[in-house]
Amino acid sequence: AEVNSFAKADGFGIIKANGVIRPGQRSRYVFQCDRYGTQRPGRGAGIRKRKSRKSGCQWKIVAEALPENGSQWTLRHFPNTKHHQHNHKPSADAAAHPVHRRLTSPVKAIVQSSSRRVGIRARDIGGIVRDHFPDSVYTQRDIYNARARINREHLGGYCSTAALIKLFDDKGIPYVAEWARTNPTAW
Repeated sequence: AEVNSFAKADGFGIIKANGVIRPGQRSRYVFQCDRYGTQRPGRGAGIRKRKSRKSGCQWKIVAEALPENGSQWTLRHFPNTKHHQHNHKPSADAAAHPVHRRLTSPVKAIVQSSSRRVGIRARDIGGIVRDHFPDSVYTQRDIYNARARINREHLGGYCSTAALIKLFDDKGIPYVAEWARTNPTAW
């Protein structure tokens, strides 16, 4: 978290590439720029042509908790100098990095409690979140996605119609389901 707060202030994002576990504790992590590497080739002619954030950046560092250091975390560069510099300019907006837009538990709680109000829009919830957490960089799409995830969890993975039928079954409420005549498998 501290590493990414530094990165957020400097206009880039950091992701954890891998870690090494020594008996009983983590002792080494490799952190790299979220634009590290090159874009993967497309897997066919999909409908959505999404642009990759990868820019061929080679920046990465190592965090180690060494016993001779009292197991205190120490950051250091890789020996190869190609990993010392980013190959891109800092981002003007921290929202360009998904790692800075991950919803924390308090933010999820605000989204969930605000979503219970009838007729509240995602942009209004975004304003409430920004009032409580001024440093937050969530987009409107992040709020929409969080609300959809909360609704899916609330419905137990069922679609809304299936959840209603399950509720009727659980409560013993009689009902009649009518199927569409043109498509007998549709609700």
